[in-house]
Amino acid sequence: CGTRRHSYPQVSGILTAMSSSSEAELVRNPLRAVRHYPIAEIMRRLGPLVWPHRWRLSGAAVLVGAVGLAVALQPLLAKYVIDVAIPERSVRLALIAAGVFLAVMFVRMGIWFWAMLLIYRAQQAMVYDLRMTSFSHLQRLCLTFHGQFPSGFLYERVFGNSINTLSNVLQGVFTTLVTYAVGLLFSLGFCLYLSPILTVVILAGGIGYVVAAKALSGRIYATTRASNAAAMDIVQVIMDKLRGHKTIQTFALEDRVQEEFSRQLKPAMTTWMASVVATMKLNFVTEGLGYLITASVLVVGSILVIRDVGDVGNLPLGTLVAFLGYQAALIGMISGITNMYGQLMGASTAFDQLFTVIDTTSTIVERPVATLPSNFQARLSFRNVVFAYDQSPVLRGIDLDIPAGKTTALVGRSGCGKSTLANLMLRLYDPQSGEVLLDGHNLRDLPVREYRALFGVVLQDPFLFDTTIEVNLRMVRPEVSEAHLIEVLRQAGAWEFIEKFPDQLRHQVGEGGRLLSGGQRQRLALARCLLTNSRLVILDEATSALDAESEQIVQQGIDTLCRERTVVVVAHRLATIRHADVIIVMDQGRVVEQGSFDELLARGGLFANLHAIATSTSTHRLKIEEAGFA
Repeated sequence: CGTRRHSYPQVSGILTAMSSSSEAELVRNPLRAVRHYPIAEIMRRLGPLVWPHRWRLSGAAVLVGAVGLAVALQPLLAKYVIDVAIPERSVRLALIAAGVFLAVMFVRMGIWFWAMLLIYRAQQAMVYDLRMTSFSHLQRLCLTFHGQFPSGFLYERVFGNSINTLSNVLQGVFTTLVTYAVGLLFSLGFCLYLSPILTVVILAGGIGYVVAAKALSGRIYATTRASNAAAMDIVQVIMDKLRGHKTIQTFALEDRVQEEFSRQLKPAMTTWMASVVATMKLNFVTEGLGYLITASVLVVGSILVIRDVGDVGNLPLGTLVAFLGYQAALIGMISGITNMYGQLMGASTAFDQLFTVIDTTSTIVERPVATLPSNFQARLSFRNVVFAYDQSPVLRGIDLDIPAGKTTALVGRSGCGKSTLANLMLRLYDPQSGEVLLDGHNLRDLPVREYRALFGVVLQDPFLFDTTIEVNLRMVRPEVSEAHLIEVLRQAGAWEFIEKFPDQLRHQVGEGGRLLSGGQRQRLALARCLLTNSRLVILDEATSALDAESEQIVQQGIDTLCRERTVVVVAHRLATIRHADVIIVMDQGRVVEQGSFDELLARGGLFANLHAIATSTSTHRLKIEEAGFA
């Protein structure tokens, strides 16, 4: 699962490597480890995302700025009516002022509509790019990563909270920040022209806003980050329990699970309330400052209207009314900008989560010049391979050859390393030491996706996508004809139940194939493998969920599949290995025996013992000595 980053070059700047310390923290505690990204770095990382849409956003910014100018003009119309139209007792001037007001507002509405169209289109384009890049990156991350992050947790962290937050922030920056910033500049300019003294009063309040935002933003960030982490935990709990609903109902665990959920939910709600309170404190302080500024403008303005103040002279009543309008607008704009800062601090936690995942690199690394050999025999080899999922080795010094064009069976007790060996063949993991070779070529030197495409795989618990039977099959060969699909399904023993469905190939299989039985899913997985026409095949007990009659039908398809191919069978049933060319017996992560079925029985070693256990009629003995065969 390599980490190619060329599919979406406009956002390639987003994908950079994590520091080694962050990677170590992620491995130790992957669900909690989140790297902190400063605001400046977040802005820099978003640059490649915004750049392709710079002209559209620039045009939107100009239009939104015009809206801000329209906002700044409104109090001047009130001043004109009070200071000019009313003293002259002129209805005509009042009508002109009203007409200008309506014209400005309707133009403002049109400009705002146009600007929002540009903003939303750019916003959706950027979110599309980020979703595509994130999805592409997640697909190429290795099983080590996906084993650490549950699917529900991962969805919420990347596609739920994080990308939705990005979408909201992008919208807020251009609709709120730009509008208020432009309106603030024009309004302050008009205020300075009308009365420098009242302008100083408003600016003093604005400084208070900035100080309050700076003082409280750290708390907002910390509580929001803790709240997001708690929300991730709850998502994981919900997803885990929903997936296990059958077990819960089977053992009548509903009440116990509900109590457990309540215990886990309450701390999360407390943490969420802490983040809400921190944000409310900022809003409370800024709202209080707004009232103080309003009172100050009223008092100082009234003094200026009532009496001369030095050389300033009387302040016209219309100017005071205009200032009250400007004061309300300015307070609203400063408050909006201040709250926007608080929102950015809170949103930065979502960016931390998103970029931490995006910056995670795969343990399966593809070399830049990796190429497949033009001709190969499909021979697999292991040379002194050691592998561990954590600290305990699962494979210990494996030396093994899988002959080309033959069927090789892997047998042994549960946990001896059979499936791990198959995973290394597919290069889903890399060994800690040693080499896995294809015709003498180290798998690390081969292109990952092209190499895996050489395999056809049938897993013991096959996964089907939540779509139709036909779409599931066409994913591996989109161009195949319907007639060929049906023929392959017949070989796999699947057509006999598919033709009974009213919609046949268009039948929906449900999430993971849950609308089908285990045996039906397995036969479809075998048909999917047959369609690939692969040189190498891995069968993780492809007939374990079948009844005897269906197994006989499917075994014919398997026999067809195995002809002139390199086949590896992870075996749990004796019937699937009796005709294998080579049987490899594993125990405690090592190869202990190797040979044909009859040779191993005659040798009287571990395989003969496992065979005796599997064929024993003693139920007690079967329970005590698990042979690894069903």
